[in-house]
Amino acid sequence: MRWFAVLAFVCGCESSAPAPAKHTPPPPPTERECEQLLAHLVDLEFAAAPQVGADKDRAAAKASIVQAKHDEFVATCRPMTRERLACAMAAATVADIAACDRMQPPN
Repeated sequence: MRWFAVLAFVCGCESSAPAPAKHTPPPPPTERECEQLLAHLVDLEFAAAPQVGADKDRAAAKASIVQAKHDEFVATCRPMTRERLACAMAAATVADIAACDRMQPPN
């Protein structure tokens, strides 16, 4: 009978103890998220530059830059942390983007 009490206590303690939390890092940015960030960065760069030419010319220039930089940018964006991605997507100016670039990666 004594062993039954000890066994019940041990089993009760194990079942009520929370399982250790496993830290699963968030997934890296998707290609689509990186494309959205690239478009946002190009928009910010154009917003900071004085407007020269018609809007359709600016739109064509933006599209050309996005196409030319796509592969290289996505390759550098994919390892980015979610925090840095969120910071960059929320940036309202090129200076804000620079602040995001100075973010330290988590240890």
